[in-house]
Amino acid sequence: MAENGDRDNFVLLNLDDRNKAQIFPANIYTVNGVQITGNDIIMALENGQAGDAKLFSKIFQNTYRYDHSSREWWVFEDPHWVKDTTRKALTSIGILTKIYEEEANKQIMFEKEALESNHKHIACIANKRHANLIIRANELKSLHYREEILKLSSSGHESLGLTGEEWDRNPWYLSCSNCVINLQDGNIFPGKPHDFIRTFSPVGWQGLDFNTPAWSGFIQKLFKDPDESLRFKRTIGRLIAGFHTENAIVVVQTDDEFVKSILFRTFKSIFGNYVSHLGLSSKHNLLSALCNPAGKRFIWEYIHPENKSEVIKAVSSIIHSTTEGDLAGKCSPPHVILIMNPCEKYLSNIAQLGRQIYSFNLALPDNYHKDLFLAEKFQNELPGILAYFVKGCIDWYKHGIDPSDKMVVQ
Repeated sequence: MAENGDRDNFVLLNLDDRNKAQIFPANIYTVNGVQITGNDIIMALENGQAGDAKLFSKIFQNTYRYDHSSREWWVFEDPHWVKDTTRKALTSIGILTKIYEEEANKQIMFEKEALESNHKHIACIANKRHANLIIRANELKSLHYREEILKLSSSGHESLGLTGEEWDRNPWYLSCSNCVINLQDGNIFPGKPHDFIRTFSPVGWQGLDFNTPAWSGFIQKLFKDPDESLRFKRTIGRLIAGFHTENAIVVVQTDDEFVKSILFRTFKSIFGNYVSHLGLSSKHNLLSALCNPAGKRFIWEYIHPENKSEVIKAVSSIIHSTTEGDLAGKCSPPHVILIMNPCEKYLSNIAQLGRQIYSFNLALPDNYHKDLFLAEKFQNELPGILAYFVKGCIDWYKHGIDPSDKMVVQ
């Protein structure tokens, strides 16, 4: 944890005696990848619990954050942030105990050197600091004391606190279990704490060229027209880039229950928390159910005669909230996928929401034998299916959906 400072490198400290500057060696410690000095430790010691909290915040600024909107601690586990469900932040305060004990040992050494040089005043300062450091190290072993430090480290300037609006702000970044993908070009890179990414795909990225025979065969059977297949690929790719100030609505028209089931189970498997079911059947308030659509790239729901009005009202509500209401500017508004049986009347109702609408008619050939193991085959191809839609996003970014695309805007 500690590194020996250069014995010729001295700092002037007069923290105990404002009239006489005393000379001490500059101790340098590397803790959690962050450099701190003996001066940082003595300053923390003199400022009590607030000093401890400031030192903890400096050391763990890239490891822990407290979200004041959700009242939760988060921990960075490359490439993204996850909830600190096991209270790692509280445990990590124990690092301060080790730091103070190590600095206390340094003060013993300073005291000895000062006495040998007949600098009794310096020896006295070092002795007092040693005693206070040991006292503080012992206090930090108390659970109550640690909880107080954690509370203080989440508040104020240069603390670990966040408002909650910092999460998932870069619309071009899609995080996977092992890296972050730039959706403009497909390049990958490690996650960075200050990107504040907490929404991610559970799939491990394995490149753009992962082979997907089952998925490719399924798509070929869904679309007789290759151009329509490309339009679908680019459209869904567009949805996973969350930069739009206005929502796009994709309408999937199909009366094939197998298509409905397999398609959106696959979406959830590859996109994880980037996609959410609207879940109106739960009777929960839409925005409460979503908590906050920050990080959501698209949401989906089935439309049928019993819920048509409720779905359209809910979609209208989330559009208004994320573009003009309380959440405007705080998060990227999610796109919407609505699945329904072919119905021009419903399509007309949806068009009244005033957003770009992309409509697809999906059906498998009558003679197509629905493979009972298709879902399992898709699970084995998840990295490739993710790559399929990432390539769709890159295609869309470079070329658009299609100049001849039929957008339903009425």
